[in-house]
Amino acid sequence: MLRSQVGELFLITHVGNVESILNMGILSHNRAARVRHATVDLDTVQEIRSNIRVSPRRMLHDHANLYVCGRNAMMYHVVHNNPINDVCLLRVSTDVLALPDVVVTDGNAARVGVTRFDDAAAGIAALEYSRVHAESWIHDPDYAATYEHKRVKQAEVLVPDLVDPALIFGGYAPTRPAATALDVASGGRLGVVIARYPFFDGRGWT
Repeated sequence: MLRSQVGELFLITHVGNVESILNMGILSHNRAARVRHATVDLDTVQEIRSNIRVSPRRMLHDHANLYVCGRNAMMYHVVHNNPINDVCLLRVSTDVLALPDVVVTDGNAARVGVTRFDDAAAGIAALEYSRVHAESWIHDPDYAATYEHKRVKQAEVLVPDLVDPALIFGGYAPTRPAATALDVASGGRLGVVIARYPFFDGRGWT
């Protein structure tokens, strides 16, 4: 993937977290643990991630994690397990990629032994735009191809400690009520766009 093809990065989160995010930044898992917040995470996945080392000095949970594509398996899980009007996608500037010690993965960071961890330039170059941004990762009846594409679509950008609030420039919401909630939560500080596509178009919403 060319650096110019990365127009924005994404955080999947609960609307209830937006006010604190805009005040304190997008925090690493370890820093967020010290702040009261609503979680959309899977405990089983976070247990795996807690044991993954990214560098000699930092574990995976020492990083704030963003996605290269917001429409991925994590989002699919979130919209099927949370009230849809509680879910939003924050839009983050790609200036993040120029920060020190940022790591880009070629897929889901929790896939130990499969996913690569590279510096930002090499990590972005290793991604294939059409696969990361494909509408679907399903390749029936080829389960192996499906599993691998599901991993790839969850390519991550890992930022040590936190992402500064100044780098968050907007948000996507799946419905008009969700957009209103996001606008209120942000105190009108974000440009909010209603976009059903990243949230799987309403299929299976709860």
